[in-house]
Amino acid sequence: MLISKSVRDSILQKITNAKYYSIILDCTPDCSHQEQMSLTVRIAECNESVEVKEYFLSFLQVTETTGGFLTDIVLNELKSLGVPLENCRGQGYDNGSNMKGKHSGVQARILALNPRAFFVPCGCHNLNLVIGDAAKSSIDAVSFFGNLQRMYTLFTSSTQRYKIFRDNVSGLTVKPLCETRWECRVESVKAVRYQVGAVYDALVSVAEVTKGKDPKAYSEAASLSSTMKSAKFLIALVVWYDVLVRVGQVSKLLQSSSMQIAQAVLLLEELKRFLTEYRATGYEKAKVTATELAEELEVELKFPGADEVRPRKKRKLFGYEGDDECLTSPEQNFKINFFNSLVDVALSSVQDRFTQLAAHSATFGFLYNIQDLCNVSDDELLQLCKDLQNLLTHNDSADIDAVELYEELKTLCHIMPKGLSALDVLNVMKKRGLVEIFPQVVVALRILLTLPVTVASGERSFSKLKLIKTYLRSTMLQDRLVGLAMISINNEISCQIDSADIIDRFAQCKARKVRF
Repeated sequence: MLISKSVRDSILQKITNAKYYSIILDCTPDCSHQEQMSLTVRIAECNESVEVKEYFLSFLQVTETTGGFLTDIVLNELKSLGVPLENCRGQGYDNGSNMKGKHSGVQARILALNPRAFFVPCGCHNLNLVIGDAAKSSIDAVSFFGNLQRMYTLFTSSTQRYKIFRDNVSGLTVKPLCETRWECRVESVKAVRYQVGAVYDALVSVAEVTKGKDPKAYSEAASLSSTMKSAKFLIALVVWYDVLVRVGQVSKLLQSSSMQIAQAVLLLEELKRFLTEYRATGYEKAKVTATELAEELEVELKFPGADEVRPRKKRKLFGYEGDDECLTSPEQNFKINFFNSLVDVALSSVQDRFTQLAAHSATFGFLYNIQDLCNVSDDELLQLCKDLQNLLTHNDSADIDAVELYEELKTLCHIMPKGLSALDVLNVMKKRGLVEIFPQVVVALRILLTLPVTVASGERSFSKLKLIKTYLRSTMLQDRLVGLAMISINNEISCQIDSADIIDRFAQCKARKVRF
């Protein structure tokens, strides 16, 4: 307890020195089926250099998951730690309605108390929802992942069948699908994408072994092996892998604890650019790759002929001048209903789910590249500074002065090198001793860096929770759990604590001799 208290006191001192902070909250049940909420703070720490840091503060045991109850617990914890709510400048949560709700969610209740505590929904959760939306865009998209799950279930539900799989596939293994973490689905697709021939041979072997012995397994293996040779499956395999890999790369970059809003916006713009270009040229490229996979399976990549598929004729309603155009080409029908729908839904979802981030970027965007402000007119720059001042003002308290910020930026843009991020600008100012000369710019940049992008730090704290509170220690008290988690998660600070001082304090607490 003494070590954890020292770690917490050190973190609280850092928060006091930084002044502005953001809170990151996330919930999960532990092994004893008790809901635990992780409380993490994000600050722009100014020592010899400026660094963006995220520190774990506590696990809070919750009995209700309503927005009001969670808000009360967080506010009480901040009050007990001596962290003033009026210095909070950001909130980072997942997409649960109890957290992000506009009326009764945690973010709405905290904004009612402190309008400067800007809410930023988790970027990684939003990307998961983007892929989830795309996966429901068509029947072919839904059935594709269903087939992958069937493969995993077929091979892993029997030791004999799994041995057949390992005899045929020497590399990656089939992976189960997760309903919440869509980023991990790329591993499921990758195992089949680069081993399509070996997986097909394994299915054929299972069908041969189970024929006449296990009708259900035989039917599944025969059905899946036939599905794998279809053009729809092979093209969908390539398309989904391309999309999931690109989204997964963006998601991993967003999970960095030092990720800034400016960098997140650039990554999302690159993702939208990729999806736009992929819609134009991706299908033909995927078809070429799928043809190579078909050759590996010794089949021809072709769709069933138009004469083999009878198109459904839609009923003509009164007032229609002509019949709807009927797609007689199965390939064209697949391209429109699967490929185009998938990419269009993904693009639309990215646009809709990151509106909050785009709004914050529009407000703070002129601070991303201070060196480019020399090309901005005086009236426009002054208006941007006034808009930011209005946003950072509550009652009679204002974080910045618009006129002074405008004057400082007009001078600073001429002496800053080009190509620097907000964090780089602060470090250059720190190194050159310009912090005291441009205080308004420093405050604005620190608030910008404080805004969270994801709740990845909260998710990472749950990994430690599962290591500390196991089924063998399921009756651990909350104070002990929080203390051990504090030491383990903030290991960097724990290693810097003076052990001699801790020993002396422990000896004083445990001394039983009476001094006369």
